[in-house]
Amino acid sequence: MANVFQALQSAMDGAWMQQKAHAQNIANVDTPGYKRFQAVFLEAQQDAFVGKVSDPRHVRIGSEHISQGSWQLQEVKNTTETVNGNNVDIEQEMSELADTQLAYQAYITLFNQVLSRYRTIARSGR
Repeated sequence: MANVFQALQSAMDGAWMQQKAHAQNIANVDTPGYKRFQAVFLEAQQDAFVGKVSDPRHVRIGSEHISQGSWQLQEVKNTTETVNGNNVDIEQEMSELADTQLAYQAYITLFNQVLSRYRTIARSGR
């Protein structure tokens, strides 16, 4: 149970961090020399989902150490720049912002569904 909630929390944290990056990028679309930022997942976090095994001889998939990873904002350097050295594409930012908002809403919906199922189980005494 904790792994599901931790994975969803991490996904929501990442979407929030990406929203922050988009807002920062959009605010600086006309700033000379500004380089866009994006949220990145640290390597340790990518093993958040754990495969279940029914036999000790099976190969484990993933890692159970979800809380070790985190999200960071990282400057994007290897992209096309405008004449003033800025690499923010407003159309791309607005499109990605909409995608990130939809993803965040989906994570919230999934979180609420999982929580509802656990409440139902707790009430039924299983």
